[in-house]
Amino acid sequence: MIETFGFNTLAILFCVYWSQGLTSLNSLAITLYYKDLFHLDPAYTQYIRGFSFVAWLIKPVYGLISDNIPIVGYHRKSYLFIWGGVGVLSMLSILFHKSLFWSILALFTNQLSLAFCDVIADAIMVEKSRKNETASSALQSFCWIVLSIGGFIGSILGGVLLETLSPKTVIAFSSICPLLIALSSFNFQETPSELKNCRDQVQTLLKAIKKPQILKPLLFIIILGGITPRYSELLTYYMTDVLKFSTTFLGTLSIAAYISIIIGSFIYYYYLKNLEYRSTICIGQLALLFINFIDLGLVTNSYIYLGLPSWVFAISGDVLNEVVSFTFRAMPLLVMSAKICPVGIEGTFYAFFMSVINISFEISGFIGGLLVQLFKVKTGSYDLFWLLVVIQISSQLIPLLFLKLIPKNGLEYDEMLELEANESGPDNDKREII
Repeated sequence: MIETFGFNTLAILFCVYWSQGLTSLNSLAITLYYKDLFHLDPAYTQYIRGFSFVAWLIKPVYGLISDNIPIVGYHRKSYLFIWGGVGVLSMLSILFHKSLFWSILALFTNQLSLAFCDVIADAIMVEKSRKNETASSALQSFCWIVLSIGGFIGSILGGVLLETLSPKTVIAFSSICPLLIALSSFNFQETPSELKNCRDQVQTLLKAIKKPQILKPLLFIIILGGITPRYSELLTYYMTDVLKFSTTFLGTLSIAAYISIIIGSFIYYYYLKNLEYRSTICIGQLALLFINFIDLGLVTNSYIYLGLPSWVFAISGDVLNEVVSFTFRAMPLLVMSAKICPVGIEGTFYAFFMSVINISFEISGFIGGLLVQLFKVKTGSYDLFWLLVVIQISSQLIPLLFLKLIPKNGLEYDEMLELEANESGPDNDKREII
């Protein structure tokens, strides 16, 4: 891979994705921070976490800025340094106040920092891999494996540190993540460039997403990710209040998830990269339907009747869910989106696709939060949790009805790679791509 992409490219991607994975250090701490310090119910905690995630929904804006407005002549490294520094300050600020408002603002700013740096890394990745789908799969796998290793280490540290330190202190300690991103910018080699006209790029982007071969997959992404309700905060509350899992064990669950991503990356690259997108996602969706029954068994205490400890259900369900979701749903969509990025607006175009994925994720969390409130499931009252899981299982079938919105494979998108940022003639409009 070094011969294909160069050491400097792999080095910067390693630092950025490693740091993103390492943010798992504060994931559990943030949930416990709102639960223990502000005594919030799981639905409200999920809404707050969702608000912080809004920073990831406007990634195309970051792409437009970085693609067109250089700082000190650079489109990539300057932004990595600046936003890495902003992330450090936002995390450290959590130590100096006990205000719910300011804590929400600090966590939102940190997510803004991570999202902007993620756009820069994605742009670098797309620039290097858009011409070769096999190379794209390899580089995507590399990035996710690095992120998973960082997440593995962060999860270990997060669970252990929470045994002795307060959630607020652990959150502040996680400032090491954006610090690594800021430091990594010094090692990136980039050719200085001048200010560009973003109007043409915006027009190119808008024209591209109006095409059926782009618009239909976007609609499918929203359906696939948004139609199934998500109860991540509620499940954490349930595990601490009812199952009495320790913070170390909850950190172990995160470790299992990141190991699953590593496994999934290898599975996709070696066995699934040539399989049709539709077939891969269909297999994954059906598998997830059955895997969710493990969660149902966890919240209905079925593990007792099987003579198994609750932690076996928790780990097996989490691992299988992560492996299948990443391998059979996320990877084919990521490879597909990287392949069709037009030259010159890589950051903006890829960021737009990722924003749609993030929007679908937020829709899923919002629906989950509404259902949690509707059924009045909260701390000390988990009687109807099983019904929420049944709804989740049933909803897994819906995306199968819309599989034809995405193409069979990446070959159908090859002509889109010729689209230039400042060229869009009538001949291009007449080309039959799908």
